[in-house]
Amino acid sequence: MALRKRRLLGTSEIDMSDEEEPASKRLKSDSTMETDAVVDIHAEGDILLVVKSIAGIDKPISIRVSSHALSIGSTVFKRLIGDTPPPPSFDSPKTLQLLDDDGDSLFLLCNILHLRNDALPARLQPAALLAFVRTVVKYNAVVAASRATTPWLDSIYHSKTLQFSDPVLIFKMLEAAYLLDDPVYFARFSTRWVQQQTVGQSVDRIAEGSQHGKRLAAELIARQKDSINALKVDLDLIADACAEALADDNKHYIDCAPGAEPTPEDLEDKEDDTEIEICEVDKEAATKYLSALRDANIWPATRWPNSIAAIIKLFENFRIPKTDVAEQCHFCIQVDVKFATAIGMVKQMHQERLWGLCLDCYRSGGLFEGECRYEHAKGKTVSADAVVRQLSASVQSSGGSSRDGYMS
Repeated sequence: MALRKRRLLGTSEIDMSDEEEPASKRLKSDSTMETDAVVDIHAEGDILLVVKSIAGIDKPISIRVSSHALSIGSTVFKRLIGDTPPPPSFDSPKTLQLLDDDGDSLFLLCNILHLRNDALPARLQPAALLAFVRTVVKYNAVVAASRATTPWLDSIYHSKTLQFSDPVLIFKMLEAAYLLDDPVYFARFSTRWVQQQTVGQSVDRIAEGSQHGKRLAAELIARQKDSINALKVDLDLIADACAEALADDNKHYIDCAPGAEPTPEDLEDKEDDTEIEICEVDKEAATKYLSALRDANIWPATRWPNSIAAIIKLFENFRIPKTDVAEQCHFCIQVDVKFATAIGMVKQMHQERLWGLCLDCYRSGGLFEGECRYEHAKGKTVSADAVVRQLSASVQSSGGSSRDGYMS
């Protein structure tokens, strides 16, 4: 981490422009603050942001920036700069004391607000990213900074060392994605949490140490329950093919319709004197399929492990056993085809299903009525608030209240 922090100042390998020098060569003393070093983000900047430290250098450091760039990207900076007369200039820059803020995070944010994404580190550790997110939220710069954080969220999400880390860290990354308004990594981190964490955790345990995480924790728990119910429906879809084959209303004699008795003509067509037997092809295949599902701990659902990821893995690894259906007659339901179709359908749904949370739906308190930024299937129901809004709109468009219409 120390090496990465030093790179924030040591950017001599970055070609900024023909007129600017690398940051490492632009550290200089300021006449007004003789003990402070100055690092230039904008060489002709008219503002000096004084922070307690940057990149492990434990002394006050000034960051030279442009008031115009800060004001465009942050309403908080705009207010701070506007409340500090007289008008700024390069020769006599204004000074803003920001000693209570994280210097590294401010340095990153200022680079982003100056469109200096080339000076940003390729990766950030989770703790550094969380500190940066707090700074972004404090200065109301989410719109300007959110897209620049995508590579950092991506590196954390795909990190092999953090992939199966503790639920607290995953929850914090989910909160970071929420605060940064990143729909992709909000869905991805929430999916990882829902799938990997054991079912039955409490809200207080999940949101421990989080100021605004109880609602998010409650939504994650509800999503886990919904996912378990969806998996049970998937299992019913698969088992239904076997149940249909074993049902009494599908029992039939060989080459006879269900419920029909063999006719004298059927007996005459037989080459021997044996009686026509009940067709057992579907029954034997269905019994073999159910046995395979039980051996794979897929059926019944009481055999499932205690995490959704492990349950999904059971379905993914299941292989359909071979059955002898050569003796199927015309009235068999072809349970082998129906069972294989159900297995393929369930596996496909598992790949396409959003196991986590959609940011737009989460913010709306239900299903978002418009087009979500993260594509996912939606049910046909909408939130109660949406119904109220629709009813109110219809009443207003009719020119009066519903009671007026009833009384007229």
